[in-house]
Amino acid sequence: CGFMNYASNVKCLKCPEPRPKKNSGDWNCPKCDFLNFATKGKCFRCEESNPNSKQYPGDWSCPKCDFYNYARNTKCLKCNIKQPKEQPNNENEEHIWRRRN
Repeated sequence: CGFMNYASNVKCLKCPEPRPKKNSGDWNCPKCDFLNFATKGKCFRCEESNPNSKQYPGDWSCPKCDFYNYARNTKCLKCNIKQPKEQPNNENEEHIWRRRN
């Protein structure tokens, strides 16, 4: 139903839905305690970054659906949007990006 419940609630206070079960890799946001799917690089509620996320140079999160993509992906594997055009920050990062492709 979209109602924001406390993490301690075992069911929704607005509807009879039970608390969602946590799957492997899912994470609770350290800022707002929202339960996020493992594929999310940032919190769905407050956009705080996943503290357990290990992003490698050239890897990118889709600006449309927030899916985590490897550097070799030129389109998002989830929603098919083209990879954003971003220039490497330094010469070393550019070298690593080229090597991984």
